[in-house]
Amino acid sequence: MPVNYTAPCALTADFDENTRAMETAMHIPLSEDSVKREFMIAGRRAALYFVDGMVDNERVAHYVLSPCMQTTATDITAETLMQLLVPVGSVAHTFSLSQALARVYSGDAALLCEGVDGAVVVDIKGYVKRGVTKPQNENVVEG
Repeated sequence: MPVNYTAPCALTADFDENTRAMETAMHIPLSEDSVKREFMIAGRRAALYFVDGMVDNERVAHYVLSPCMQTTATDITAETLMQLLVPVGSVAHTFSLSQALARVYSGDAALLCEGVDGAVVVDIKGYVKRGVTKPQNENVVEG
C-alpha cells in the first residue's frame, strides 16, 4: 500500500498522535525496513524513525541518540533538539507528515519528542556502498 505524500497531515505537540501517524504511514511493525527507536529525552518520550539500510547506524548512535539521551536541558523545544544535533550537519524542523516521510524515505531520520511541535529531521544518510569491481559471488558461466 503506497503512502499518499499529498495528504496534508500536521505534526503537532501530541506525541501519541504523531507516532501513530508515522507508524501507520511507514507500516510499522509490518515493514521490516521501517525502524522506530524509542528512548527518553530529559524525562520525555521520544521516537526516532528511519529506514534500515539507508542510514549510518554509527552516526545514529553517536550523533543522535547519545546527545539526546544525555542532555541536561529542562526546556525541550525543537530549537533545543536542533542545537543538540548540530554536529550531524543538516537538521531541519517540519510540521508536515508528508515532508517528514519524504525525508525519511530519502535516507534521513525523523525525531519526535513528547511536547515538541512537529518533527526534527536529521541527515544521517549512510547507504550501503560497494565497489564497481566484478562481484565474486555473481559469476556467470559464458559459453
